[in-house]
Amino acid sequence: MKISVELIQRSPQYMNALREHEISLRGLKIPHIENLGATLDHFECIDLSHNEITKLEDTAPLRRLNTILLSYNHISRISPQFGKNLPYLENLVLTNNNIRDFSEIANLTNCKALKRLSLVGNLVTQLPNYRYYVIHKLPQLAVLDFHKVKLKERQRAAEIFGTETAEEEEIQAIIERQRKLEEEKSIFHARESLPEYLKNDGETLNR
Repeated sequence: MKISVELIQRSPQYMNALREHEISLRGLKIPHIENLGATLDHFECIDLSHNEITKLEDTAPLRRLNTILLSYNHISRISPQFGKNLPYLENLVLTNNNIRDFSEIANLTNCKALKRLSLVGNLVTQLPNYRYYVIHKLPQLAVLDFHKVKLKERQRAAEIFGTETAEEEEIQAIIERQRKLEEEKSIFHARESLPEYLKNDGETLNR
């Protein structure tokens, strides 16, 4: 289902607990967000949870928008243009999506007002130094994954990623560690698929 003026008119609209004018577009199998201009910038909060969105794209200018809820979609990519037309976006919830790489996090830098971000349930959170990288790229964040960003975390992020060279070196090191981990997993799964007698022969040879 596409976002349209008709859909906006018939969707639930209310004042939420934070006193934000919110519209619920949950669970409607919406695949894209590029038509958010159909909201006519009437809302501080838009709930797009439980849809089929795969990419965060550029949107029409929405100066009132403060919060976007995007949990339980299929988001794996973030456009470098995302956020440039959302000057007052402070809260972005991306819980339980498919974001895997630091490069996607870097594309959130146009969200200049962003204060609270959740990436819980995304594979990117399992990468080494994940939290420090996000803090480095988005220094304005006050809360990451529902935990307040502490001064010592900012200091550590600056130590690890403080210069462009250091950032590139750290990312390359993370990529290399991930590559080795994937190789080890492949070898393990290949060995597990062998007949028992071949496994035993392999163990004998390794002695």
